[in-house]
Amino acid sequence: RWAEHYDLRSMEPISSIHQGDSASENARTKYEIVGDWKDVLSSDELDVLVDDGVKWGEGPLWLPHEGAFYFGVPVSDKIWKLGPNSGAEATDRAGNEVSPQLWATEAGGIDPKDHPYLAEPGSNGMAADPSDPSLVYVCQQAKRRIVRCRLSDHAPGAPLELCPGFEVVADATPNGRPFNSPNDVIVMKNGNVWFTDPIYGLLEKSRFADCFDAEEGSYLDKKCRDEGAGVKGVYCWDKNAKKVELATALHRRPNGLALTPDESSLWVADSTVGCPSWTKYDVITRADGTTTLGRCATQVITPAILGATLGTTERGTALLGTEGLSDGFKIDEGGRIWTSIPNGFAVIDPDAPEEKLICQILLGMNTSNVAFGSGGDVFFTGQAVWRMKRK
Repeated sequence: RWAEHYDLRSMEPISSIHQGDSASENARTKYEIVGDWKDVLSSDELDVLVDDGVKWGEGPLWLPHEGAFYFGVPVSDKIWKLGPNSGAEATDRAGNEVSPQLWATEAGGIDPKDHPYLAEPGSNGMAADPSDPSLVYVCQQAKRRIVRCRLSDHAPGAPLELCPGFEVVADATPNGRPFNSPNDVIVMKNGNVWFTDPIYGLLEKSRFADCFDAEEGSYLDKKCRDEGAGVKGVYCWDKNAKKVELATALHRRPNGLALTPDESSLWVADSTVGCPSWTKYDVITRADGTTTLGRCATQVITPAILGATLGTTERGTALLGTEGLSDGFKIDEGGRIWTSIPNGFAVIDPDAPEEKLICQILLGMNTSNVAFGSGGDVFFTGQAVWRMKRK
């Protein structure tokens, strides 16, 4: 119902705020930027495109060929579109008119009514093919697979499986086990696809936390062992061979991932509660054209390396563990990491002589991911959808 209050066909913000304002009436703290933000941002103006009625936005995706922004809402199993009207009306199964901006239902590959216990039955990460931007890869975490389709050509409001060009890319590990819940995805220029497979799509409504007990640890880890992949991995799907390879299983909670501008390295975020990290690997191209990761990491960034507690100022209170995680991120043309952190977002320069935390954009709200748009736009998702201007 939140969408009834917005003109989602417009990219105009519903409000624009500055430091000292509240990003939402439900924000825990006032909006504040800490650090050298003028090095990377044109101003501190923060556009609110969709407020916290969205509950939880994920998988931000900008498609420049149509000037449109897409994001998923995993809890409602839908994908939404902000931007130009497609000009196409659609009806749902009952024949009722559907807003063109409710772009896809059953985005996670299932009907949520058939799985009422799942906390997030929808899709997660999305990425466009650099050589064919209309071809979009989607993490269907509930169905435990990676799919692709012509998202721009979709009939608004219809199930994602009806999208033109819909195809299952990967739905099993190399040893034939189901994935846990593919989370984030990125596509190389040669068409090979990298994705992470943690356990967050296995979260249950009644146990909506990565919680532990003394005997079995996390129930999510048990689900991974009993009914999932058995590991939490980073995988590469080879476009030519049409097969999946496990690149590394050394992360406890692999989440976001991004390639460096020259695609020589892959960064992987680990969202273990209280222990955020970003790990860099060499991308290895074999003689047959397939790609994998170097066995050992070449760089690791943690709060200890940065010398800061992410998500709070020096004068702030200690984090309680409910303010969010190191989730999705993107790498800009200068190699800087724009990432979600507890309470907001951060920009990190991993190539500085000493890894530098450039700034923290603290919103007092949980955040999920980042997408770069056109004209310097940078989009943020989480408990709302925001936009700022990069330098």
